[in-house]
Amino acid sequence: MKQANWIGVLLSLAAATVAVRAVDRTKTIQATGPNVVQSVVDAIEEKCIFPNDRLFIRRMAYVETEDGKDSSTFRPGFYGGIWQVTKSNYEATRLCKGNQLAEACSKIKKEFKIDWQKTKWEDLLKPFYSGLAAYLSLFLHQSTIPGRPADQEKVWMKVFHPKNFNATRSFSEVSTSSCNGNADVVFLLDESGSVGKSNFDKVKDFLTKTVSKLVIGPDNTRISFVKFGAMTTVVSYLNADNSSSQVKTTISNLMYRGGGTPTDKGINAVVNDVFTTKNGAKETKDAPRILVLVTDGQSDNNQRTVAAAHAAKAHKISIVSVGVGSGIDYDELRQMAEKCNLVFTLDSFDDFDNFIYQLTKKTCDAKAHISFKPSDGNGTSSNETISKTVTIKGNEEKGGVTLDPDNSTEGHTIVIESNCAVVKIYGSYDNENPSESMFQISGTASDGRPIVLFVKADKDGKPLFLSYKATKVNRTDKVCFNESSFVMRINKGKKEAVDILCDENGSLRNCTSVDIIQNKWQDKICTRASDVSVIGNPCTPDRLRAKKLFFPHPNDNSKFLKCDLKGRVYVIICPVGLFYEPGRDSCGTETNLPDTKERLNSGNNPCTHEAVMQHRMYFPYPANHHYYIQCDQWGGAWIVPCSSNEVWSQRLTQCIPENVEVKSPCTDEARAAGQFFFPYPPDKHKFIHCKNDNSFVIQSCGNMVYDPVVHNCLPG
Repeated sequence: MKQANWIGVLLSLAAATVAVRAVDRTKTIQATGPNVVQSVVDAIEEKCIFPNDRLFIRRMAYVETEDGKDSSTFRPGFYGGIWQVTKSNYEATRLCKGNQLAEACSKIKKEFKIDWQKTKWEDLLKPFYSGLAAYLSLFLHQSTIPGRPADQEKVWMKVFHPKNFNATRSFSEVSTSSCNGNADVVFLLDESGSVGKSNFDKVKDFLTKTVSKLVIGPDNTRISFVKFGAMTTVVSYLNADNSSSQVKTTISNLMYRGGGTPTDKGINAVVNDVFTTKNGAKETKDAPRILVLVTDGQSDNNQRTVAAAHAAKAHKISIVSVGVGSGIDYDELRQMAEKCNLVFTLDSFDDFDNFIYQLTKKTCDAKAHISFKPSDGNGTSSNETISKTVTIKGNEEKGGVTLDPDNSTEGHTIVIESNCAVVKIYGSYDNENPSESMFQISGTASDGRPIVLFVKADKDGKPLFLSYKATKVNRTDKVCFNESSFVMRINKGKKEAVDILCDENGSLRNCTSVDIIQNKWQDKICTRASDVSVIGNPCTPDRLRAKKLFFPHPNDNSKFLKCDLKGRVYVIICPVGLFYEPGRDSCGTETNLPDTKERLNSGNNPCTHEAVMQHRMYFPYPANHHYYIQCDQWGGAWIVPCSSNEVWSQRLTQCIPENVEVKSPCTDEARAAGQFFFPYPPDKHKFIHCKNDNSFVIQSCGNMVYDPVVHNCLPG
């Protein structure tokens, strides 16, 4: 092969290991490990066949066999599997007698196509069957499950080991772990009169414990707090607190006021105020959105509350419902929650510890949403590409996305390119958390070997769930600048046919799949013949140090050049119908900038990488205060005019009427009195909303008028 050290080319080609055969290790005989156990628990809990077991079954798998790793798990003549269900306990469940057990067996048959009465004890060698037998045995003998691990151990001994048994592991060893996710999480807190100050203080303690289990930061989990009672108050926005200590300070400053239970108003404030990009929320493709509702009773109006919850879910917000105490309305909690397994009922405000595990796991497992514009009536649409860049902050990064269903018949192409990283991806239409134990699609990308997957847009209306696990690679032969990352590009539409040639001893020939799979293509030129003779290498050391990695193609604007950090140049082909835009480092125009704009071509560009990553997207335009600078997601700076007779206010990050001084009514005294909303004197259709740090924003009522008496927008 002719060596081509001066150039390498990356094209839209399946150049990495890809599996399209479904894998389910939960139904594989003698499969073991924590991933298998967690997949079993997730799959069963998702169907809500059994009451909330408060981690009992997950803990039991570890205590019985260390998730199957114990050498005695699969001993001769014993078929109880990972959960070590004895033959007598199994036979008792197989009868499916009693109302509760008969109903559970019926649901198992409906949801999993398993007729439990026709199973055999030997089937429990498969983890999924062993897990089902453990659930059935538990709830056959124990209707309620205590929360404390020590109390759960007593139940375990009574139900599964009534005779003397020397346990070598403890239920308390399965505990919560820190989460390095990047979700936007809003806690919506009921401060109605029935809660009381003492219980509200317990909620604050619970929030502090929960925050301690999350990695808080601009690029990790971000937290916001909203209260509802006598009035609805946004205590803090998602971009207000950038560390765990700051969030804990906000929690300690939460004040209790009492009042009614207008749950719908609280949800509406979260949707229309907190989860908006103008107030600091990330786009749904960049971070999942989670709303955690904590309440002790029924809402003031069930119909309005359920409608508000449905509106929230339509905005890609996942709702976790938490009811505390004896006065809750379970049906209402279920109507609000995204799924049945996201409803939690706790006996008292002292019973939060086990819920912390579930919430932490939900935050870690939550997925960002990728949504395309709807197709036309024929199921076809113009090509559209959505990109997502993931930086690996530690040695490992986990996460995922949900590819929302649409009416396209064309499918989607998923491309993953890695830099100084190995990325493993798992996909499923049936399992929300696909992993190495359970998936329908999988692939592995590494440097120079991208994943290219062509997938269905949906399966019977169900979305495609994608999970990824990215690991840093420290290579001595590659300059990584201590950075590891990967880019996921999802293109709506059919995959393109690309003519690819290989340069072998000076002669061009068609590249074969063997060239790609064996990775020999990295030492060849694979491109169109017309590209070979015209492309020079723009990837000089100076440009690499300056991180200038993108360049226009010299004679074809449907392509562009990209450098890797080793100095090789790649030819990237834009999707059909899109063209490279210099300065945006991308094909097409992905921006929400107004039409009346022009690029800032001179002066200092405030749209630095740090500013964009911190979502600081608006700056004053020094040359004319009737304009402002808006950043795009690629760091481009755009000059945007204010409306007529308005000037830019950097303090408010918005345009305001000229020659009008807006004095801040947001004082410590007002905050202590619970006053966060005030009239906006220049315009009755707007109002002032105070933030927790006494700064404020001006918000619009639309066509309605702000009423200072009820602190709300009313028809004019």
